[in-house]
Amino acid sequence: MPPTAKAILQTSLRELLASGLAEKALQVGQKVPDGVLPNAFGQKIAIQDLYAQGPLVISFYRGSWCPYCNLELRAQQAILPELQALGAQLVAISPELPDHSLDLKEKLALEFEVLSDRENAYARSLGLVFEVDPDLQSLYRGLLNLSLTQHNGSEKAELPIPATYVINRLGKVMLAHVQADYTQRMEPDSILKVLKFEK
Repeated sequence: MPPTAKAILQTSLRELLASGLAEKALQVGQKVPDGVLPNAFGQKIAIQDLYAQGPLVISFYRGSWCPYCNLELRAQQAILPELQALGAQLVAISPELPDHSLDLKEKLALEFEVLSDRENAYARSLGLVFEVDPDLQSLYRGLLNLSLTQHNGSEKAELPIPATYVINRLGKVMLAHVQADYTQRMEPDSILKVLKFEK
């Protein structure tokens, strides 16, 4: 990666960390907001209906273009049988259009729901959304041929910071990993540990 590109990424990350966004987002002990989002096939999925059936793991990711997100989703798919054995469900949420969600679901052979959060409306209700600065937008266009507004069908170039929540059947957050640094993700073992403890 060119030094100028690295500098842009580092500056953007530094500013996002300094904003304190992660610390202001939904945290352990709080109730997750209700929300209804389309899955990869356009079917409406209600978050509140999912956790009413048992523990729910919600994973917010930036998009299918993000290699760290893809690694995390693969790791979550790997523990899906264990999650299900513990009575839990898993959903992943991004601002991408359903067509992109479907492509990702097929590419990574994901057996859990991948939901589309138009205009980051649901992520915003959890306090996870930030506006991507113009330099970083230009970098994405140059390196990835990615226009966030076109890719997500959105008016603004916004993204959620990566976050993973483990929710109980009352909608309360049992475990949260909210990290402005997109390279830092929740370890799958941490998810299993809290689910086993609750069981």
